[in-house]
Amino acid sequence: MDADEEVFGFEQGKCELLDIIDSAKANSHSGPSRTGRDAKLAWWAEREELDSRLKGLLENIEKVWLGGFAGIFSQYSRKSDLLARFQKSFENVLDKHLPSRRKSKRNSGPRVTLDSRILELFVGLGDASADDCDFSEQLTDLLYFVVDVLQFHGELNAYAEIDFDSIVIEINDALRCYHEAAHSSIQNEEGKHTILILDKALHIFPWESLPCMDGLAVSRLPSLGCLRDRISKQDKAPSGGLEGHYIDRNNGAYILNPEGDLKSTQTTFQAPLEALHSWNGIVNRAPSEEEMKYELQNKDLFLYFGHGSGGQFIRSKEIRKMEKCAVAILMGCSSGALLDHGEFELGGQPVQLYACRKCSVGGDAVGCYG
Repeated sequence: MDADEEVFGFEQGKCELLDIIDSAKANSHSGPSRTGRDAKLAWWAEREELDSRLKGLLENIEKVWLGGFAGIFSQYSRKSDLLARFQKSFENVLDKHLPSRRKSKRNSGPRVTLDSRILELFVGLGDASADDCDFSEQLTDLLYFVVDVLQFHGELNAYAEIDFDSIVIEINDALRCYHEAAHSSIQNEEGKHTILILDKALHIFPWESLPCMDGLAVSRLPSLGCLRDRISKQDKAPSGGLEGHYIDRNNGAYILNPEGDLKSTQTTFQAPLEALHSWNGIVNRAPSEEEMKYELQNKDLFLYFGHGSGGQFIRSKEIRKMEKCAVAILMGCSSGALLDHGEFELGGQPVQLYACRKCSVGGDAVGCYG
C-alpha cells in the first residue's frame, strides 16, 4: 500500500455513516416544506444521493473490512463429501504453485493440512459460475491468509515467488465444480438463519444490508445468554415442521399514529389494520401505560406505527416486570437503535424487550431513512 493512500478505517466508516444518517433526517424533516415541482425533484435527488452514498459505504465495508472473509456469513450448504473433493483440488493447486511444495530435500518435511473451516471460507464466497461474479480480489485475500497460516506452521514461501493469478483461476474452477455439484444435489435449505451478536461499537452499522447478506435471513441478539435462552425455550415442532417460536397471527394489536401527526402513515395503514377483526387497535391517540403493557403482555404480535420505539408510552421498569412479551415490530425512525452509555453496555427499548421471555423485536436501527 502506498504511504499516502488513505486507509478506510473504523472511525472513517462510522463518521460517514453518521453523516448519512444526519443528512437523511434533515432531508426527511424538510420534505413537507418542499412544495414546488423543482423543490420536490431536488428533494428526491438528495434521497437518491444518500442511497448511493450508503450503498457505496456498505460495499466499502465488505470489500475493505471483510475482504475474502465475507464468506463466513454465507448460508451455502457445506456438504462433507463435496468439501472433501474441493479440499483435494485445493491441495493439488497448492502443490503445483507453492515453492514449499516442490519436491526437494529442503521440502521433505510433513505438509500442513488446512482446517476445513478455512476451506469453508472459499466455498462461502458463492457460485463462481454466475456471469456477474468476480471473486478475484476475495480469493487473493484468502490465499494470502492461507500462505500466512502455512508460514506460521513452518511452511515458508516468499510472496514474490507465488503466481497468485494462476492460483486464483484454478481455485475459481474448483469452486465452480463444487457449487454445480451442490446445486444438483437435493437438500432442504429451509430454516437457515444468521444471528449477529455484535460488540457495542458495531451495533450502529447496518450489517444486514451488506451485499454478502442480500436475501439472507439475519437477526441480532444482544448476547450469547439471550441466544441460549431462546434456544432452550423453543416450541415443539408441529407435525413435519421445524422447532422454533410460533405465534397466533389472529392474536395481535397495533398502535397507529399515536401522536396524531403522521397522517400519511395513518391513511396508508388504517384500512388494512382495521380489517384484522380479531386484533386490538389504538389509532390517532396516545395509549396509556396500562394499555401499552396489556397489549405487549397478552398479545402474540404487536405493531407500532409512530415516532421512535414507543418508549415514551411505557417505562423501562414496567417492561422489565413482564414475564413474557409479544413479538414487537416497531416502525418508528430509529426504533431499533441502541443508546450509547459510554463504557457501559448499550441500552434502549429493544434491549428491554429482549429481556422478556421469547420476545423478538423488529425495528429501524439506522434512523429516518426510507
